[in-house]
Amino acid sequence: MSAAEAAPQRRSRLGLSAKLYLAIAGAVALTLAASIVAWFAFVELGQHQRIITREHIPSITDSLRLARQSTLIAATAPALISAADDPARRRVMASLRQQAATLDGLIQRLAADVRDGPDAPADQRLIVEIRDATGDLTAALDRLDQSVGSQIALRAELGARVDGAADLHRRLVELLTPLLDDATLYLVTGYRTLDDVAPQAATNRLTERTLLTYAAMSQLSIEANLLGALIAEATDLPDATLIPPLIERFQSAADRFNRAIGVIGTGGLLSVQETAARLIAIGLGPDNVYELRRSLLDEQQSAERLIAEARTVAATLTGDVDNLVTHVEARTALAVAASNRAIDIGETTLLVLNGVSILGALLIGWFYVRRKITAPVVRITDAAAAFEDAKFDPEQLASVRDRTDELGDLARTFTRMAAEVQARTDTLDRLVAERTSELNRKNALLEDANQRMDAELAIARTLQAAMLPQRLPEHPQYTGQATMVPAREMGGDFYDFFSVGENRVGLVIADVSGKGVPAAFFMAISRTILQGSAREHGTPGACLADANNLLCQQNPLDLFVTAFYGVLDLATGVFTYANAGHNPPILVRADGAVSNLPAMGGVAMGVMMGLGYAENSVTLSAGDTLLLYTDGISEAMDRDGHEFTEGRLIRSLGESHRESVEIVLSSLIDSVAEFVGGAPQSDDITCLIVRYKGPPVADFQEAAE
Repeated sequence: MSAAEAAPQRRSRLGLSAKLYLAIAGAVALTLAASIVAWFAFVELGQHQRIITREHIPSITDSLRLARQSTLIAATAPALISAADDPARRRVMASLRQQAATLDGLIQRLAADVRDGPDAPADQRLIVEIRDATGDLTAALDRLDQSVGSQIALRAELGARVDGAADLHRRLVELLTPLLDDATLYLVTGYRTLDDVAPQAATNRLTERTLLTYAAMSQLSIEANLLGALIAEATDLPDATLIPPLIERFQSAADRFNRAIGVIGTGGLLSVQETAARLIAIGLGPDNVYELRRSLLDEQQSAERLIAEARTVAATLTGDVDNLVTHVEARTALAVAASNRAIDIGETTLLVLNGVSILGALLIGWFYVRRKITAPVVRITDAAAAFEDAKFDPEQLASVRDRTDELGDLARTFTRMAAEVQARTDTLDRLVAERTSELNRKNALLEDANQRMDAELAIARTLQAAMLPQRLPEHPQYTGQATMVPAREMGGDFYDFFSVGENRVGLVIADVSGKGVPAAFFMAISRTILQGSAREHGTPGACLADANNLLCQQNPLDLFVTAFYGVLDLATGVFTYANAGHNPPILVRADGAVSNLPAMGGVAMGVMMGLGYAENSVTLSAGDTLLLYTDGISEAMDRDGHEFTEGRLIRSLGESHRESVEIVLSSLIDSVAEFVGGAPQSDDITCLIVRYKGPPVADFQEAAE
């Protein structure tokens, strides 16, 4: 590198930052000019929009609300006629007054909305007409309210009169019925009362006077019913023209009733005559039911006329509002047209100015920024890429290093840095090569050690498998099959099968805590101790107790082992067993019944000395099968962490119990493998299957004899 390149050069007054600021300032100046013109265009557009949003849209909105409110009042008015009582009438009228107040408020707001503008006088005239129509509508509703109130009062009075007439009619019938019954009894039987000793002769009772009296009595009953019916009919008269004929009929019935009273005489009929007089007064007296009904019909006709008047006023009001809305919509359309023209002019102006600004910015970028800034930066970037590929040539940056701005400083600095980095890279490559060679030698030694360890573990696994019985001996009283699949190179589970005397065999299944080599060694120790204790002690409980004490003395790693030990008497089929914290075996009867042997609650061996183990026994029949297993089967897990469970184990045995023990074992292992799928084995899988074939043939013969 030359001294000129190594020495810092003096910068010119116009550096890279100033050049870049000048380029940006040119583009900003063009953009600012376009923005100013756009500002003037949008100011005009904003004025039009304010006129629309502040004047026309509120006017249209209030006009539409006014039309809706007038329609709502006209629609609510008929509900006033159907009011059943004064509270309902007052509620409807209160709602109408509230709607009228809302309507008045809208009119005031609308008058304020149309106060200004060239069409304001015409709009104000429409507002006056709308206000007058609203006043007429309010007056009509007030008169309608008075009419409905009168109808309610008349309807209540008419109902009270009719109810009173019904009570009087019922009283009149109660008075006439016993009199008519007594008269009928006398004419038919001759007895005036039931207390008479003898009847009157027919010549004495069938006189002209008696018959006239009986006929008048019957006439009283008929006319009383007719009077009550005619009064009740007054409540349903649809037309006032029907009232005079009804009054004439009532007058005729009353006359006939009075004539019948005259025929009979007032003696004994004073109560009947007074009751009938009160009933007749309801139909013919002052404010009788027919006059009340006529007044009610008149009020209903008046209310209908008022409803029609209210509808006419509402229609007039709606027409005025429609005219006002039409005026406002016309002004709004003119304002929108002016706004659209302003938008079109603004769009055209902005399009032209933006085109000029973009073209000016492109020219600045192409003729100035690219030559002064972008091209030198690209050369420096290419030099960096070439340096990364170890192909950098200092002459690549010769033209850039001659510059007096920041890019020239960067090019000179990069050239010096590249030379220094290249020297350091060469040194680093040499050191890396030396360290890599040393690491490869150590990796080779480590690989050799791993291979030796794998070979030794394979041998240990083979020896561990050889320690266990590979197959149970052939025997006429039993058959069996066993397997142990460790989860690692060496396992902690074991099973055993050995003779403990004549016609007696011992069955063992055990699971050592932990995994790997320590568990395997403790397994070997446990199996040896348990087998020795089994041959020394005759009962399973004593065997487990002795083995527990020996394991506690030889357990420096504080491991423990769960174990199940049972003795099968081949002559009787009695299976005696004890359990040291292990899974209870499963008994499958010849008929397919499956059950667990009682667990007995023993503690795992190797935990503490001096423990005792309870015994239990079960008698096996020919064809019964025992399954001794470890929790590596029942607790085998799939990829989702679900366990195989004892339930699936029992179902597997129930499906294959009639097959040979080899097939039963194979089916069980296949079921576990199918459930686990591709999940890694989490624990040792160990099981022992024994099927009892029955006692010796000689025993059967002795039993038969």
